[in-house]
Amino acid sequence: MSSSMFRGQPALLTLPPAVRQLGNGEHEEENMSTYNVPVQLKLSSDNFIKKKGTALGVLGNGMEVYKVSKTGKRQKRRVAISSDKRKLLISSNVGVMGIFKKKNAVEALNGNDFFRKIDISSIDRITRGQTTDKFIYRRTKEVAETQKMPVAEEKLSLSILFRVTSAASDRFVLEENLEVTKNTTNTIATLDLIIPSHNDLELFIITLRNLMILNRKYILSMQQDIILLQHHLMEIGKSLSTNINYIDWSAVCNNGLSTGIGRNAMNSLFRKYCTAINTNPEDGLSLPRAVGLLSQTRKLRLHMSLCIDPREKVWNALGSIVKGIKLIDKKTILPEKMADDVLLFQDAKSVRSSSNELTQRAVMRSSSKLQHGESEECISAKTFLSFLQKDQNEYDVTLSDVRDLFQRLNSQTYASQLDRDGITNKVIIKEVNKDYITKSVFTNYLSSDINDLFNPKKGELEHDDMDQPLSSYWINASHDTYIKGTTRANLKMPTSDCSVDVGMYTNALYRGCRCLEIDVWDGFHEQKSQPVVRYNELNSIGKANSRKSGILFSAVINVIHSFLQSVSGSLPIILIIEANCSKENQDNMAKILETILGPDDMLFVPDNHEEDTLLSPNALRGKVVIKAKLPKEGQTKVICDDVDQLNDINPFDVSVDTSDIISPVIPGVDDVSHILFDSSKDLDKDPDEIVLKAKAEAVNSKQQADAAEDRAFNINIALSRTTEIATKLMKEAGLSPEHEDYNNRKCLDADNKEVIDGGDKSISSDSYGAETAGGATMATRDSTLVTEKSRKGFFHWLMTFIDEFETDDEDDNTRASSLNFKESRQEGETVYDSFESTAIDSRDSSFGDEDEIDVDVDVDVKDFSDSGGTLMNELKDVMEKERGMKKPSLSNVRRKLQDEHEPMDGVEVQHFYSSTVDYALTEQRAAQEAADKASKVLEAASASLREQQEEYEKVKLVVKFFSIQDRIEETKQLTKQAETSSQTATTEYQISAERAAETIEASKTARMQREKAHSAVRELLDRLGGYEADVLKKKAVFEKSKRAHDVCNQKLEVVRYEYEKVSSNISKIEGSHRFKVEKREENKGVLREGTALKNHRIELEKQRTLTKKLQDLQEQKSEATHFMVSSKRSLEQAEKQLKEHQSSINQAEKYADECDTYVEQMDQLEEEESDAAKMREEASIKANSIVQKYHERINQLTTELGVTKKNIPTNFNLGDREGAMQMCNEVKISLSSAQRNFEEAQQSSRWAHARLVEANNVLSENADILYEAKRNAAQREHRVNAEQTLKENALKAYKSMQVLEKEAKDAKVRASELRTIAAEKAAAYRRALDYKHRRSMLREISPSFAKLTLLTSSKFRYFEESLVQPVNEMLNLSEGRILQIVAAGDEDQHRQLNEFSKTHLTRVFPSRHKKLREQSQNFNPVLPWSMGCQIVAMNQQNSDAFILVNDGRFRANGSCGYVLKPNHLIQPQGRLFNRPAPPKISSRWQFKILSGYNLPAIRRKTGSGSLNPRVRVTLYDGGGEDPVVYVTKTVENNGLNPVWDESDGVTFDAIKYPDSAIVMFSVWDFVSEGTENFIAAAAIPLSCMREGYRSVPLFDVEHMRCGAHAFASLLVHAKAQ
Repeated sequence: MSSSMFRGQPALLTLPPAVRQLGNGEHEEENMSTYNVPVQLKLSSDNFIKKKGTALGVLGNGMEVYKVSKTGKRQKRRVAISSDKRKLLISSNVGVMGIFKKKNAVEALNGNDFFRKIDISSIDRITRGQTTDKFIYRRTKEVAETQKMPVAEEKLSLSILFRVTSAASDRFVLEENLEVTKNTTNTIATLDLIIPSHNDLELFIITLRNLMILNRKYILSMQQDIILLQHHLMEIGKSLSTNINYIDWSAVCNNGLSTGIGRNAMNSLFRKYCTAINTNPEDGLSLPRAVGLLSQTRKLRLHMSLCIDPREKVWNALGSIVKGIKLIDKKTILPEKMADDVLLFQDAKSVRSSSNELTQRAVMRSSSKLQHGESEECISAKTFLSFLQKDQNEYDVTLSDVRDLFQRLNSQTYASQLDRDGITNKVIIKEVNKDYITKSVFTNYLSSDINDLFNPKKGELEHDDMDQPLSSYWINASHDTYIKGTTRANLKMPTSDCSVDVGMYTNALYRGCRCLEIDVWDGFHEQKSQPVVRYNELNSIGKANSRKSGILFSAVINVIHSFLQSVSGSLPIILIIEANCSKENQDNMAKILETILGPDDMLFVPDNHEEDTLLSPNALRGKVVIKAKLPKEGQTKVICDDVDQLNDINPFDVSVDTSDIISPVIPGVDDVSHILFDSSKDLDKDPDEIVLKAKAEAVNSKQQADAAEDRAFNINIALSRTTEIATKLMKEAGLSPEHEDYNNRKCLDADNKEVIDGGDKSISSDSYGAETAGGATMATRDSTLVTEKSRKGFFHWLMTFIDEFETDDEDDNTRASSLNFKESRQEGETVYDSFESTAIDSRDSSFGDEDEIDVDVDVDVKDFSDSGGTLMNELKDVMEKERGMKKPSLSNVRRKLQDEHEPMDGVEVQHFYSSTVDYALTEQRAAQEAADKASKVLEAASASLREQQEEYEKVKLVVKFFSIQDRIEETKQLTKQAETSSQTATTEYQISAERAAETIEASKTARMQREKAHSAVRELLDRLGGYEADVLKKKAVFEKSKRAHDVCNQKLEVVRYEYEKVSSNISKIEGSHRFKVEKREENKGVLREGTALKNHRIELEKQRTLTKKLQDLQEQKSEATHFMVSSKRSLEQAEKQLKEHQSSINQAEKYADECDTYVEQMDQLEEEESDAAKMREEASIKANSIVQKYHERINQLTTELGVTKKNIPTNFNLGDREGAMQMCNEVKISLSSAQRNFEEAQQSSRWAHARLVEANNVLSENADILYEAKRNAAQREHRVNAEQTLKENALKAYKSMQVLEKEAKDAKVRASELRTIAAEKAAAYRRALDYKHRRSMLREISPSFAKLTLLTSSKFRYFEESLVQPVNEMLNLSEGRILQIVAAGDEDQHRQLNEFSKTHLTRVFPSRHKKLREQSQNFNPVLPWSMGCQIVAMNQQNSDAFILVNDGRFRANGSCGYVLKPNHLIQPQGRLFNRPAPPKISSRWQFKILSGYNLPAIRRKTGSGSLNPRVRVTLYDGGGEDPVVYVTKTVENNGLNPVWDESDGVTFDAIKYPDSAIVMFSVWDFVSEGTENFIAAAAIPLSCMREGYRSVPLFDVEHMRCGAHAFASLLVHAKAQ
């Protein structure tokens, strides 16, 4: 399932499924109109008619929710779906009253006024859970009502991310204070909701997602121009069902489409089009008709640019085109062309005209003729198949595939099939044509997403085999994920302002990242004892930055949990955790992971079994994989040395080899080696002591090395100057280093020996060579150094020599006197003092001579350049051709002088130059005459130009008059619109004011009712005690009567028992034989009373007594029962009265609570209504002000019109506009002719004056050369005398140079030795710091956290060690390390990294070194990808070219975050093992940029100007070289359909890694040289490209294709060679 509707590959617009006939029992596929919205999200019209309102719980009144504000406040709202099912409605307040008082129920159902609207088409995604900072915010003074709910608030929360599409939604965002993010064209807002009922939550999400899917199907079913116009009309707040007037159309063309057509031309085009289709322009156009106007606008723009749409050229190149559809079977349907081709513009090749002129000359055609007499051209399926195979290089396509494509193309809804409401389809298509498509369908296909340059098969979701090990995939990764709006590369210090945001994890996940970075630290202050995520440096623990609050680790895991819930079936998410926290917080982290992710089986817990290969993405689907530092077996501590800061290296610093920085053994840790110090006993010392000692030694060594290097540098300077002098002197003297001069060498050797042996002795004044050597020699460490005084004199001598030989004005006499300084030296002077004074005196004398100019003996005629210049020579040649003469060449004269071996005297030179000077003088006179004549012609042309300019100034008033008239008309239209807006604003303000007053009164009434309710509660509570006392009293009476009744029952039972016992005894006696005998005897009178008779008598007496008692007890029982029943009845009645009273109290309390709630709601409503009234009052004032300004502007323009009319000459008839404009054009043509004549005269004058200047220069130059030649001849005599002295001094300077060379070599050796020592000491200091730092990095790892970790890492040292590590060991390499491997050209390391990455994971992160971060905050990811690295971490929070390259890479495989690497970078497993190798990708590609379509206007240019687009094509290869960039020409003022139509384009040769290379097409708005604005771009891997004429869908800077970017594309031609 796609995670985002607007990002990556899923954002492209594909074709709808083919229309098929329904069988028996089959139902039509569900769409927007047939979808049944649940009643909980409906708004019933009955509820709006009732005056008193409807209870909130009644169905048909929307769903109750809580909106979360920026401060975390939970505000009651109601949400619903509009009646047209295209908008999500959310109430502006709690919605108790007011909503049902509307007279127009239909408006309320559609969400007008009371409800805020979010277009379903603008929703990007719905995210479950609390994934934004607004949810996390908690108010401290009160507990949110939602926190009292029985279900946790997190489980009932969601976020809706949507694009702000119109002014209405923009106002909604502002009023509701929603969180927004912006780029150049799009504004994205987030609406956070809490739905109290879980069932309602599920119902809401399912309904909204179903509507999003159905809306997507609707968009795919519509032709692109329809959706384009719908989008731009919604952007300006226009209803799609209302007609489009000129103002609306002008806003769409200028603000959205960037047509570059003027308002007047647009108005004229609008009116002509309406007239051509028999429509009143004042009534406007329906949306289907506006599609035809859009087509005419495109044609007009092409005619303005003198261009032809490249799609037309492709169409014309096709064969087998059928003219008309009458030949096609009538049983099937083709899209009927709208009668929009009603304007014929003048042939663009005839004249380049303005948009106004082209529109005025457009010819109207009859729309009825188009509807009934003409049909559009068509192409057959067979011809299209041939086109695909030959031009598009698609040989695997069959005719059946083409027919299926035709059916789907013809199934789309076109303008002719659209109803007037601009939304619904009025034609029910039962069967479409599979054999033909029309020309318009074909051209739309070429520039649509269907014809994408990116192969759609490669872009299918999980197109790659996902059962390979993790190491076989490139994984989309983020670096410093938690940072918002900045990167570490921008931070100057750890305490820099570095904001963090949990929402950045959400953005990264929905952008396709599946590898996230989490830096965990111990919390401080309110976050104490909790693990938090924030930016922090290892060396700043405990400082100010550590107190900076961060993101709770639990919040980050909640975001990931929410993502996995929202995006079912997601591929695994890898968390790279740097656990810089305590062991206790590591335990907390493990508990958080298990608590949040564990119950839903989202956490991968590894077992102890060691695998040979990493698990596959399929095996880990829906899981979170942990990467962290793990201790060795049997240990609990690790050194956290494998972090970005320590792995980051500077590739430009070759002085340090990081592999040599080794740390000492730390007890309990085996993977840390020894550090090498001067003594092993240093290991027992305190780290601070070791650092101080190493630092002192490093500083001392550096000072010594610097001093030695300074000394060597000074010697090298002296040697350089001496070498320069010696070389020049040797060259002047004609000597070479091997020249043998016994006498000079003997003298020089003796002099040098004297200086070396003499040390500080006085220097002999008779030996120049010895003096020079002594001044130039530097002793080694074992020799005696010369004094500072002598060295100063030597350097002064060197500088004097340089000045003397570099001065062009010095003569041979001066040089000779300078070289023979020994003769002019006075007694007591040193050699250096004498030389300095002689040189200065000589120079002063040479420059002070005003009577003659000294020429250097080396200056020859051959050193002079032709002062005339290239342009002058050309002019001279022209003059010579005109005169038919051949002049003597100055260069020939010089060449002749050079060929003379013997110098000529003054008479010969004068004779030689006589003819040349005479000719130059003649030329100068002729040039003067021509210049005078040209000046007269120029004066006449200038007078004519002034006359025409005066005439044109009069004509300009006529143009200004008509321009002011047009502005007045336009301003009147704007005034009407503004007056309407003002009336609306005033009415809304009055309504708001009335509502505010009503709300205030209702609030007062509510407070009174609340007081009455609370008073009634108090009164009922007071009476409650009496009822309770009565119940207790009657309950006591009832208990007493019950006890009496029970006593009577007991007595009665006892008496009954005795009675029965007596009766039983009587029966026994009477039944006995003795009683019978005695009874007979008593009857006979024999016996008076026997024993039996006596006992019988006694028992009878007892029976009588008991009978009487029994009667008495029964009477007592009857009385007790009656009393008990009466007391019970009385108790029940009392209890009933108490219960009724309590119920009254409850009802009163409930009513009082409702009054409290109602008062709060009314207070809130009162505040909102007051704010609304104030806002509308301001809007009304502003609208009235605008109306007033427009009226003032009209008055001003009217006055200006009157003044202009008065100044217009009477020969212009203002009533005849065309005649007046024709006269203006004639004057303009005359002015242009006069201006051309003036420019020609001006050019002739300049040429003539140039001839004059050149002739003067030639004359002057010939005279100068003659004079210089005489001077050179005079100097030849001095040259011979100076040669011998020059030779001697050259040999002396050469010897001094040799001495300095030896001394410089010795100084260089010494400096190198000291520098080596200093480097060793500096390395020791760095090792000491490393030792101290690593000791502080020791961390104890929690076992509970370690058992959740699958991937770990270790510090990289060399590949031989890494290759034998377990497969779960990964490498962290910096960008600098990768560049070092490439720069070194080490094929071994390159191969080893490739081999390692076949079985292990490798992560590459951006460097923080300034030399790498000067141009971009990210780095080129293609280089590490080509080397096999899987995880290339990018700063996703920044927007730059490399981020777009990363987005382009992961468009493959459906933007799921995983892309299978090429075969040579993996070890295939399973199905890939025996699969044949894929076709080889060409290493040579050619791209031609043909045209662009619907380029979006960037935010800063909206409404203020058109685009000047140009395309930059950039190749990102994996070879380590800089990207190759090609830039097209700039197309001016056209963002609608710019045409480049390149014939050559750009060819990328010898692509080193074509299987990983990426080409990016980016479009820029050219502003000025060096300034351009980004518009859109698309990056495509070469491995995913198709050939032929292809469309390149463009994305914005966030790689989103929404808003205006959803329609932007380029048409290119790609060819693999």
